[in-house]
Amino acid sequence: MLRSLYSGVSGLNRNIVRLDVIGNNIANVNTVGFKGSRVSFGDSFSQTLQGGAGPGANRGGVNPIQVGSGVRVNAITTNFGQGNIQTTGNANDLAIQGEGLFVVSNGEEQFYTRAGTFTVDAYGRITHSGSGNIVQGYSYNNEAGRYDSALGELIIPFNQTDPARATEELVLQGNFTLDSEALATVLLSGKMADAITGDAMTSATLLTDLRTPGGTEQLLFDGDTISLEAIVGETDINQTFAVGAGATVADFLAFIETELSLPAGNASVDEDGGIRVEGDPDLGISGAINFLSLTAEDGVGSERSLFNVSTSFSQEQIARDAGEIVQETVVYDSLGESHALRLTFTRVTDELAWTWQAELDGRDDLIVSGGSGGATFFSDGTLATFTFDGGVSEVTFDPDTGASAPQSVRIDYGQLGSPEGLTSRAGSTTLEATQDGHTTGHFVDYAIDGSGTIHTLYSNGVTHIVGDLAMALFNNPTALTKSGQALYRVSSNSGEPSIRSVSEIPGTSVIMGALEQSNVDLANEFSDMIVTQRAFQASARIIQTSSEILADLMNLSR
Repeated sequence: MLRSLYSGVSGLNRNIVRLDVIGNNIANVNTVGFKGSRVSFGDSFSQTLQGGAGPGANRGGVNPIQVGSGVRVNAITTNFGQGNIQTTGNANDLAIQGEGLFVVSNGEEQFYTRAGTFTVDAYGRITHSGSGNIVQGYSYNNEAGRYDSALGELIIPFNQTDPARATEELVLQGNFTLDSEALATVLLSGKMADAITGDAMTSATLLTDLRTPGGTEQLLFDGDTISLEAIVGETDINQTFAVGAGATVADFLAFIETELSLPAGNASVDEDGGIRVEGDPDLGISGAINFLSLTAEDGVGSERSLFNVSTSFSQEQIARDAGEIVQETVVYDSLGESHALRLTFTRVTDELAWTWQAELDGRDDLIVSGGSGGATFFSDGTLATFTFDGGVSEVTFDPDTGASAPQSVRIDYGQLGSPEGLTSRAGSTTLEATQDGHTTGHFVDYAIDGSGTIHTLYSNGVTHIVGDLAMALFNNPTALTKSGQALYRVSSNSGEPSIRSVSEIPGTSVIMGALEQSNVDLANEFSDMIVTQRAFQASARIIQTSSEILADLMNLSR
């Protein structure tokens, strides 16, 4: 009789445990990186009332007669299944897609978590929000070009600058067209708008109606003068235009064409409201517009600064002669000052050969050595030779800025005889140049890519690697001990962590600006809660029934 009471009590106790687990799962349904748990039951010790007997020649076997003593909790198992990924827009948030856990440390002990709610502290260290534990990873040594082997903290260098780097190499790629035509200079000013329509200006816009895009301040007034200064070829031009009440943009464009001796239509307005000026393509370099400036003043000589800024021209195309290809690239000296290194390639008539000439900032006197040479091509158009006059192998120049001088720049022209290098074939010219120098840069931002690599971005466009996030794998992650705040500790049955970078774990990636949500399924939890409630009620009924039978037994003596 007492066995049924104890069995009922065990049912009450064990179902209370299960309800505790279900309640904890539901309470953490919105906890980032939370992994739900489930309870597994097993029967307790069974008392044998009669042992079993094997079958004999004239008698069958008898099964043992046993009575169980209730239920026990076999295990409470953590479900490490993937949770949903939700974007947050916070660059410090990280979600894991796949296996593994982030590694964090308080300086004395390591913890592991799927909750990527990170922040950056005053020292620039990436830390786990709430606990303050420092995120661990492998720092990258940019000077040595390798990762540190020891696990440690990752520091974002907010106050760091990227020093200037002098250009050391220029890489040439592309095709020298066989039928290159003369090109004209193309200049484009800033954008201006029409005050009446609110849209980009057109040739019909009155000069007195010009505004900056979205602005309300008038750029020109009746009675103003616009001074035009230009250098076309080797000719200096200085002329003025009087702004009248009815003068239109078209009138001013006609003035530009007349003074610069341009074909009709070569001064125009583009669709964005900028002034586009194109030289005479038939003249090539001799008709190049080497300088163009527009300066507006009122009647007493005060500048109309907004107009002057809006009409500042940028060069969209460089002039060249027929049979010439010009490649201009910005290079940097040791101080980070920029210079225009121009290489002019001229085709040798009726040959698969070109000569080339270098200039720095429009001056050939700054070139110390290696400022000219030649390139020849095989009959299939691939590069045969690329030479420097004077027996050198680099372009050497004096920056004339106080920087280290002379400065030498190697030219990488690719592999001889390879279609991947320079070619000279029919078609369009696709010559491009890239270089490895840059000016001084200041820290702008940082980003973490899918492989867990942290990159810093500087104002000069340069990026550096800070390091890789560490990721821990366990043989039995369900045996990890929960420590609160979505953190886990190693247990004797979890095994020691295998710590590696994200890129070394197939199928695993890190998502920046997102978090992994709890993997608790509310529908299942509510269903389990109902079943657990019924089991609890049934166990209570066992105790009630046993108690009533005991009462009847006691009444037999009355």
